[in-house]
Order: sequence, then C-alpha cells, then structure tokens
Amino acid sequence: MNNKKWWKNYYAELNLTVGITLIFCAFYFFAPTLFTSKSSLISITGQIKKAETYYTQIITDNRFHKVKSTKSELQLQIIGQTQIYSLTKNIGYDYRNEKYENIKTALLNSKMVKVWIKKRNRKNGTR
Repeated sequence: MNNKKWWKNYYAELNLTVGITLIFCAFYFFAPTLFTSKSSLISITGQIKKAETYYTQIITDNRFHKVKSTKSELQLQIIGQTQIYSLTKNIGYDYRNEKYENIKTALLNSKMVKVWIKKRNRKNGTR
C-alpha cells in the first residue's frame, strides 16, 4: 500500500510540473501575439492606393472526408508604401464576407486612412 502511494505522488508531482511548464511556455510564446499594448504600436497615415477583397477556396483533406471552406482577405495599400496590409478570416461555407466588403467600400470612399501595426513589423518590412 505504501509503495502505490509513492508512485501516485510521484506522477502527480510530475504532471503538475509539466502542466505548469506548459502554461509558462504558452504565455511566453503565444501571449505576445494575442495581447498587444498600445505602446508597441505605430500608426501609418496616408491615402489608399488600392483596396481589394479576395476569396480563396480551402480544402482540408482528412483521412475520411474533405472539408471545404472559404478564406476571405481584405488587402490595402497606402500611397508611398510598399507594404500590403491585410485582414484574413475563414468565413466557412459563405461565399462573401459582407463586413470586409463594407470596409473596402468605406476605405475607397475615404480620403485618408490610418493603419496601426507593431513596431517590429515596420522594421522588418513584413505584413
């Protein structure tokens, strides 16, 4: 009886240690992408050069069946900038994303636009 209790405590402590380690790793690696402070953002202001919405059919092949969905992407470019800024969302079985279409129309009708990006993306030149 005493021997079983020792192994039970050993695996309980081992699982607790692994769980706490995984939680810390999740916060260290994934929290910066989920939470962004205002001080880590910069704004880019300018006129819209181009704004387009694109729809892409996505097929995920599981072992048993294929799952189809649609990805919508709103891309915009500012005059004088080489970067293309994009918003992407999986819209499932829909063929159009009315929210992105409304944003595109508002962007094309506006005179100026302000885009907020992370400082590190500005230095790297990535989207």
